[in-house]
This record gives sequence, C-alpha cells and structure tokens, in this order.
Amino acid sequence: MTGTLLAGATTDVIVTLSTPFGTAAYAATATIIGGTGLLGKLVVQGIVGQTSTTVTVRVQNTGLAGLASTGATISVVAVRLT
Repeated sequence: MTGTLLAGATTDVIVTLSTPFGTAAYAATATIIGGTGLLGKLVVQGIVGQTSTTVTVRVQNTGLAGLASTGATISVVAVRLT
C-alpha cells in the first residue's frame, strides 16, 4: 500500500489473488505487514468485497497522525469453500 492515509481515515484496497478461483465462493482473511509510524497505525477493518480474482480490504489509520508512503503490505489468504 502506498500513498497517504490521514488519521482516522479509511480506504478500500483491491488485492489481486495470485491464483484466481472459479467463483467468489471462498473465505478470505487479510492482515497488514508494516504500516506503523510514530503516531500512526494501519488496521484491517475487514473484507468488504470479493470476486473470483480480487479481494477488497478496508484499511483504517487508527493513529493520531497521517501515514505517508508507509510501504505497508496487505496479505490475503483465501480458502475455497466446498
């Protein structure tokens, strides 16, 4: 994730799956690696959408200041439902 996220703000990040599923019938979870600063912290609010090829993750800066170009990585694990 790159760019600036102001304190208290949220943004939706679209993550492309490395191996697409045939349908959107799968369970996904997301975590953030990095994304903290002296007065800022990114947290995953949740999964807000998914297709057979992407997962949309809502991220919020819960810190006291904006985070600029943190280089945070959003990791998504998806498991097909049978």
